[in-house]
Amino acid sequence: MEKITLKPEKGELTIWNVILWSVMLPILIGFIICAALVDALVFGIIIAVWLILSILFLIWVPTYFRTLEYSIEEEHLTGKWGVFWRKKVTIPYLKITNVDTTQGPYQRHFGIGSIHAQTAGYSGPEASSAELKMVGLKDFEKMRDVILEHVKSNVAGYTTKPATEADSAPSSLDKIADDVRSIRQFLETKK
Repeated sequence: MEKITLKPEKGELTIWNVILWSVMLPILIGFIICAALVDALVFGIIIAVWLILSILFLIWVPTYFRTLEYSIEEEHLTGKWGVFWRKKVTIPYLKITNVDTTQGPYQRHFGIGSIHAQTAGYSGPEASSAELKMVGLKDFEKMRDVILEHVKSNVAGYTTKPATEADSAPSSLDKIADDVRSIRQFLETKK
């Protein structure tokens, strides 16, 4: 099977912006109320700081969104993201223990959802979350099924490997036992 490359849908960026501005606007209102109680210089500084943060978020959020990329490959899942510090996560199908999907109300509105791939060995502070979250995907349930098929075929291929000549040949221990028997017979004949 060929590599499937996935990028989040634009609806996910819209959701991020709605969440961001639902936090930033109340902060602005709080700043204005606090600044009204102090002099004009403090008011100007507070508004300037808020404007700088808003502009940074307006630039950073879409830039970060464009870096998100996921791929379903023959042997593993891969996720890449990051603006300044790039991160790449690769999860072999043999290590995947659980694949979940989620779809919040805003995602449902845009017809998108998220896939969460978890492994048994994932630990640390993030252990309660998935090792790889693939957010904002269309046909996310179909993609989950594709991932699960890869997991099943990799696990089946690993546990039911065909017998080889090496498997039917005598083991090293059998050869050592034969050598010890011949040495013993040789020593007994010398007595």
